[in-house]
Amino acid sequence: MDQYRRLFQDSPARMYLYEQDSYAIIEANEAALHLYGYSRADFMSLSVLDMRPVEDRKRFVDAAVKVSHSVQDFGRWRHLKKNGEAFHVQIFAHKTTFNGKKARVVMALDVEDKVSTERILAQKESDITTILESVTDAFFTLDLNWNITYFNRTAERVLCRERQDVLGKNLWELFPQAVEKSFYPLYHNAMAEKITVHFEEYYAPLDIWVSVNVYPSATGLAIYFLDITDQKKVQQKILKDELNLRAIINTTCDVIWSMDRENNLITANEAFWARVKDKGTRETLSDKRCAEYLPAAWNDYFRRAFSGEHFRVVWKDPSQAQSVFEELRFNPIIDHHGEISGISCFARDITEQQAYLEHIRAQNLRLKEIYWIQSHEVRSPLSNIMGLIELFGANKADDPDNQKIVEMLRLETLKFDAIIKRIGKEAESGKSIHGTRLDDQE
Repeated sequence: MDQYRRLFQDSPARMYLYEQDSYAIIEANEAALHLYGYSRADFMSLSVLDMRPVEDRKRFVDAAVKVSHSVQDFGRWRHLKKNGEAFHVQIFAHKTTFNGKKARVVMALDVEDKVSTERILAQKESDITTILESVTDAFFTLDLNWNITYFNRTAERVLCRERQDVLGKNLWELFPQAVEKSFYPLYHNAMAEKITVHFEEYYAPLDIWVSVNVYPSATGLAIYFLDITDQKKVQQKILKDELNLRAIINTTCDVIWSMDRENNLITANEAFWARVKDKGTRETLSDKRCAEYLPAAWNDYFRRAFSGEHFRVVWKDPSQAQSVFEELRFNPIIDHHGEISGISCFARDITEQQAYLEHIRAQNLRLKEIYWIQSHEVRSPLSNIMGLIELFGANKADDPDNQKIVEMLRLETLKFDAIIKRIGKEAESGKSIHGTRLDDQE
């Protein structure tokens, strides 16, 4: 008997006995006394109710009646040390008889450190959950069997599924259409190779584009994704607009290009490449500053445009045997900071227009000749006729001198008629009154 008592007293497990009906402590080992901080005499004067906070005592009374002859785990309880400090213990108990009294044997395991650690971990988990629920990214986790183990609020909204409907369910059974897309092979690759994966994919059933980041772990996968549908629509519109714009600028014979502040080519249409094809291929020329294979005389125009000037010039190509004229336009490109980041340039062959203008200029010269004739040659005989008419009106009709006046009128009229005919002839021939062609005059 002493041997068993010694085993009880020397056991590292904290154990004590209390009387079934009175709850009075009737025995305790050294480990229990050390845990609770009491002397043996003080500890034996206690009731097991004294070891508990007041609010926990009813729960103990209810649990005590369930103690059986076999050892039972009654879970965690709060106990009080002598100094009033509360701490957590794991309680195991069973029925026994001690000194003829019905008693209960209790083993108390100190789990305060474990509880504190769990509390810290729970707080950390709560903090992480708060973060995951507040981030704008949709987020969910998968176990090694592809079952969903976490599903945040944003994932509910983006994927149109309630959390309670997906937790514990197989991902591929919930979203079977994803098997046919990049999700399936890339998720499997991340799981098997333990590598991070990033990709963008369209999911037709929900008509959404998502940007996905997949992170492997020892327990499965953590998946973050963003709904980028709006961005994709903008990108697609930009691409469509760019293609339409490129189609427009490539159907014109006008040369269109843009360049940055280092004279590096930004973009150019097909007419531009056709113009410089004798300088090299598109690939070789793209690596050079485009000013190097454009007329050197244009460098001053580039500098003016980079200084902020919008302007238009007519340029005559001195390298051509025949006169070739181009209309050049230069416009600064302003970035979102209000700075000039480049220039856009435009060149159009206006040789025909210039020839037409020269033709108009020659016609204007002919009109000036006609005007001169009208002002000087026509006006003089016309004035004479008008004077003679006045003289004729002043004399009597039967005056012999009137015959001379009539003859003179006839002669002046003939002169006037000849001048008019000459004006018409000269206008048709394109010659001035001096016998030279007006087309040859500058």
